[in-house]
Amino acid sequence: MQIERYELTLEIDDQDKRIFHSPARGALLHGLLMREVGSSNIHSNANAPRAFSQYLQRKSDGRQIWTINLLHDSATPIKEWLHSLKAHVEKEKDDSSNALNLYIEHYDSSITVSNVELTERLSYQDLFARSISDLPPKFVSFDFLTPLVFKKAGQESPHPFPEARLIVQSALSRWNAFSDCATLGEPEILDELNRYASIFSFNLRSQHVAMDRIDFAGSTGSISYVIHRAELRQIFDLCGRYAEFCGLGAKTAMGLGAVKYTAQELRHASRKRAVHTDQSALT
Repeated sequence: MQIERYELTLEIDDQDKRIFHSPARGALLHGLLMREVGSSNIHSNANAPRAFSQYLQRKSDGRQIWTINLLHDSATPIKEWLHSLKAHVEKEKDDSSNALNLYIEHYDSSITVSNVELTERLSYQDLFARSISDLPPKFVSFDFLTPLVFKKAGQESPHPFPEARLIVQSALSRWNAFSDCATLGEPEILDELNRYASIFSFNLRSQHVAMDRIDFAGSTGSISYVIHRAELRQIFDLCGRYAEFCGLGAKTAMGLGAVKYTAQELRHASRKRAVHTDQSALT
């Protein structure tokens, strides 16, 4: 089973750049994607985890990059569509009059795809091997690239705070649904996390998102954890690495929950906290 990441470079006329600034831009691109590949081909089971994640991010050089991560063979219709896009874009480079435009129905506008690139491909076994071959980190950090929310048992409204238990639960549920190698025991691990994972530092902000006719707050920013029990560090590290592909929390197929994961060494994390402490003492 292969995990694949594709990055699409998008361009748009100045008058329609509101698409890129919309808090619901991920939902707009999800609607475009489902129209192109057919939602029935992807969302056949409404209660199952989505076999892909996607989000839009503006890079430091100004490029708008649409990232699509494929997690399972059930996302093959998206893969086939991406390959056809790539072939079209390659042909377009020889014929600029044959530009590839994708229609955004909500804004009655189009975006141009100027590049399609497969940026990473690895198996679940590869990802598992990476996490067990390295020294498991005691400190881990997550940067939230798009707003993050969780569905929490017994709570109707979305839960915006990234608790360690919710992070691991979210990643493990997708891992166990799609992985063709190790299956990891959820209940036992989650019970242990309540006791042995604590927040080291955080810098979180709320961002309101209107989606599916609901207005809710999600978290952006970053959070770091210290894992006090060595046996749990390997699991947390695996979940962090996988989260960069599957996303975290709810609505990852609609552009939410995109993350960047970092494993930190003790000295680096301690120094970072000391700097924050010194700065706060001066204010």
